[in-house]
Amino acid sequence: MNDTSRKAVGLFLLVMTALIWGGSFVAQKLGMDYIGPFAFTFFTDLLAGIFLSILVIFQGLKKGWATLFTRTNVLGGIASGAALWVGMALQQIGIQWTSPGVSAFLTANYVVVVPVMGLFTKRRPRGIVWVGVALAIIGSWFLCDPTSAAATANSNVKFPLGEILCVLCAFAFGTQICIVERFMTKPDSDALALTCLSFFIGALFSIPFLKLPTEQSLLTGENILAAAGAIAFCGFLSSGIACTLQNIGQRMIAPSVAALILSQESVFATIFGIFFLGSTLTASQILGCVLVFAAVLATHKGE
Repeated sequence: MNDTSRKAVGLFLLVMTALIWGGSFVAQKLGMDYIGPFAFTFFTDLLAGIFLSILVIFQGLKKGWATLFTRTNVLGGIASGAALWVGMALQQIGIQWTSPGVSAFLTANYVVVVPVMGLFTKRRPRGIVWVGVALAIIGSWFLCDPTSAAATANSNVKFPLGEILCVLCAFAFGTQICIVERFMTKPDSDALALTCLSFFIGALFSIPFLKLPTEQSLLTGENILAAAGAIAFCGFLSSGIACTLQNIGQRMIAPSVAALILSQESVFATIFGIFFLGSTLTASQILGCVLVFAAVLATHKGE
């Protein structure tokens, strides 16, 4: 395969990844019609873990099991899984009270969070990153649209609860990325094994919350079956297949280009939300989308 063909394949794989990730926000929203957020997170993480464990088994047979069950992979998987679970749970709870597009753009703030967190590791971000931070804060304000003070159909809270939870999930996802980056620099690390364990840890963390009355009342065989399509999309396609496509595609495309393509998930989520769910955005939220997207671009430029 020549260089041009290699880049074309990489581009296609990353666009498909962004499309799947964008569609997962709609699937998450639909899944909430049948089961609770913790049950959805549990089944999604469990399915993703099972899918990746198949790949881990093949890798273990090929390279040897000693390369997989290392101290770095275990500790990294636990730490990463904890942060990943917090992010997924907050996002899943929050998306009940906001649209897929707004949730996706607010979640995209993790791109801004990561370089800022580099301050704690003595890695100072470039000046343009701070421009991205300012744009992200202003954009998130408009996306949350706090001046409307309108209660949602499912909550009596008089402030944008769903949007706030999605902002918090961006911090959790940013933390998870920094954890993975830290552990992956160690010589005995393996990305596939670490990621697989992370999903199983996330599923484990969800189990106690399945005892909540709001979760148990919805946790029936009929409801699980009804939500199976959304769970399969998020667990198998979004967490399993898409992450695999991302890993392959990023080896063929320059990092800056790959990051830009993957950031389009928020745009796809907005389009899918409007098309499949009839979601709408206020003028304030549209402005917020533009500002957050600009923040993502500025942050990528500063990396």
